[in-house]
Amino acid sequence: MLNNFIFSKKLLLVFLLILNFFTYFSNESRIYRQSHINDTGKKVRSISSSHMKWLSPSQSEHLYNMIKNKESKEKIWSEMISLYQETEGKQRHTALENLNRLCININFNNETPSTNIDDTNSTTQEFSFESYAKLHPQDAKPLCLEVISLYNDIKDNSLTDEQMSWLSDSQRLEINNLRIQGGDHWDVMNKIAEYIVSLSTRRRKEVSDMLQPFCITQLSRLLGNDGFNILKSKYESTSSTDEIITTFKNIIETLETEYERNEAEHYGYFCKKVFHIIRYDPDFLFTWLTKSQRSAIISLMQNPNVGDVEIYNKIIEFYEVSEEESKEDAKRIITLGCKNFIEKMLGNDVLDEIESRRKNNTHPQILASKLVRYASEIGDEKGRDIARKSLPICKKIYLGFNNECHCNGNSDSCDEETHKCVDCKNNTYGVQCSKCLKGFHGSAINGDCQQNEVPKCNCNGHALSGCDYHGNCLECLNHTAGVNCERCANGYYGDALQGTSEDCVKCPCPGNIDCFINEHHLVQCKYCPKGLSGITCEINDSKNSLNSEIKETGRAILTNM
Repeated sequence: MLNNFIFSKKLLLVFLLILNFFTYFSNESRIYRQSHINDTGKKVRSISSSHMKWLSPSQSEHLYNMIKNKESKEKIWSEMISLYQETEGKQRHTALENLNRLCININFNNETPSTNIDDTNSTTQEFSFESYAKLHPQDAKPLCLEVISLYNDIKDNSLTDEQMSWLSDSQRLEINNLRIQGGDHWDVMNKIAEYIVSLSTRRRKEVSDMLQPFCITQLSRLLGNDGFNILKSKYESTSSTDEIITTFKNIIETLETEYERNEAEHYGYFCKKVFHIIRYDPDFLFTWLTKSQRSAIISLMQNPNVGDVEIYNKIIEFYEVSEEESKEDAKRIITLGCKNFIEKMLGNDVLDEIESRRKNNTHPQILASKLVRYASEIGDEKGRDIARKSLPICKKIYLGFNNECHCNGNSDSCDEETHKCVDCKNNTYGVQCSKCLKGFHGSAINGDCQQNEVPKCNCNGHALSGCDYHGNCLECLNHTAGVNCERCANGYYGDALQGTSEDCVKCPCPGNIDCFINEHHLVQCKYCPKGLSGITCEINDSKNSLNSEIKETGRAILTNM
């Protein structure tokens, strides 16, 4: 036993020495490489910081040396074109973005022949690709015509401003800086994919609905109708994330060129985020188990008579009996896994809320209830099933929830799934019956939720139903109206404050027209229909007009006699 222990220590020592050896040289190599890249980066900036970002370090150094050695400008330009023609995949994509910005500022209508091309003795001005292209547009024209044409194809398949309208101001600024630094459309899409993943579940769905038509168009273009339909069938079936990703990889392997395969991979990466095809493995939460513990769990899983509850109870048991150091490692792994679960499945907003509440010592029962509610809102059944596998251990270890049912004395039981207190008493509600119901005030925790003071109910004897909690009379009777039934309803007049059933009398006006008491203490209609007049519309104007006409006619006859 001792010999085995010593041998194991020797192996451990050798392992640590080897690890230190590789760590040292890895760090040295990293430092050298970073220094070289930084040095080369300066050379790239001296060539053109905005148009030559696509060059590899060795290519940029090669061109830099040509400029430094004062090679002919025509030769330097031709060498740059040769390097461009060698590009493929991501490098070709970035080159098109960079060179397009150079080409759009050139006046190709200038037919003046190039002069002083072989200006090798000039020491007053360092070679610049932008300056050369502007001075010699006809030399730049063949390259630029190709670049602009290919770039326009890329632009036609890029995200529009409308499709990026959901970005925040800081995200727009970051995208703009990325482009200024030479980033291409693929870089922009990768960055936007990060933003999509960080959205809350509800907001991510809104953005995904906006971007899914873009993805369908691009994937159909890149994979062909047959390839796209195969992928679509996998997505719409009950296939796992791994199966969908494997199918996608198999399809792009059939594409003819490396550029097509690279393009499909980049759009695929973006669209995986849009359709939320993100791999989350709940088994990561159990990587801390020992070999014997894993065997025991597997044995339980293979037993058809053992349910999920028993399996998770056994896992928790293994955690509880772990030694202190092992338990800390297990807790670290579980905490990381649970955060990953919440971020990937529920969104960053939920993770931020849970973390903030944990730091503020929110009761674990409330945290567990919130986590269960958010998980229940996951849109697809597969996602909810994955969440169900992660919830028990995350509630126990990550949130510290021990299935306690704390209801502040206002309930005796909790729902086993939601962890909410059931049938809160004493005018309370909430996960822990910790809030007073609407219309009550006081402290629910102390069992002191008192009903709010109800305003005095005064309806002047015209309401049998009483008042609402605001003091407003319900169902005013006797042709009365108002908060306190204090006035007569439209079409009636009188004094509703007398408190008798005869307080309000129907107005003597045609068509239920309202009336009032005038300054002579007489009842008067507010207005009269056409053809009627008088204070109660009792005069027919058409009859008066006929009588007047008869009288006038009689006078005329008498006068003529």
